[in-house]
Amino acid sequence: MLNWYYDKTELRNTPSASNDITYETELEYRREGICLIMDGGKKLKLGSNTIATSAIYFHRFYMFHSFVNFSQYTISCTCLFLASKIDETPRRLKDVINIYHGMLNTTQYMKFGSDPEQKVITLESILLETLQFDFDVDHPYDFLPQFSQCFIAPQEEIDAVVKAAQDFTDDSLYTTIALQWEPEIVAVALLHLSAQLRELDVADWNGRSAQHENWWDLFVEDIMVELLDDIAHQVLDLYSLPISERLHLSNVPFSNGSHLEKLDTTGNDTTSYCYPYTLRLSFASSD
Repeated sequence: MLNWYYDKTELRNTPSASNDITYETELEYRREGICLIMDGGKKLKLGSNTIATSAIYFHRFYMFHSFVNFSQYTISCTCLFLASKIDETPRRLKDVINIYHGMLNTTQYMKFGSDPEQKVITLESILLETLQFDFDVDHPYDFLPQFSQCFIAPQEEIDAVVKAAQDFTDDSLYTTIALQWEPEIVAVALLHLSAQLRELDVADWNGRSAQHENWWDLFVEDIMVELLDDIAHQVLDLYSLPISERLHLSNVPFSNGSHLEKLDTTGNDTTSYCYPYTLRLSFASSD
């Protein structure tokens, strides 16, 4: 079975790093590619799991290849095209490319060359070899409802926590979290974060036994709260990126129109133009 998980040292020693691309720049390129996948996937009316699968393919690809040699524009398009076929919701290559043509400026679209369809077909072969034909991907979405069943609270409060965790899962795709931890662990971390933000106290839970110190011990073993906090902070750090980075893709439509309301690191509501992030503060609403 292939191992698709990496420690933080490995994530800083990628092929891109070998080509003198800084870690921060590589993360920016990753976010840029994921933004296109998210926005393009929605325009193509693909499901959230298909979009997430495409994002995972994208992140995995760049553990073996450099952004110097493979553009985030063409590879994100190729990942989206492949994931749509793998998840049995295929979209015509021509349609996928047309969506990208509409999202990219002239300079960016030039990366597709004189024959964009042939370019993607060629890149798909490289992507298939890179993934070693290992297409199956599980996502945190699949575990959130199951894990939340242990919570003891009114159902509407539990539903709100799950919804917030789903939104955080969307945003986690802009990070390398999926390259670090299994989806079950990510699901626990984002449920834990959402419960904290919703002020849902999980001091007791269904199915508790003497050996369980925390609710997540029901589902994953030997997971310390410090690990969950690290995952949470990697997501929360997205919302405090410099405005110059949030506006990097000025030609790509904002995922929710023109702006979104978000929570800054001090806990104050702010309104900011923000290109990729899909954070919806269900946890901040009064319901």
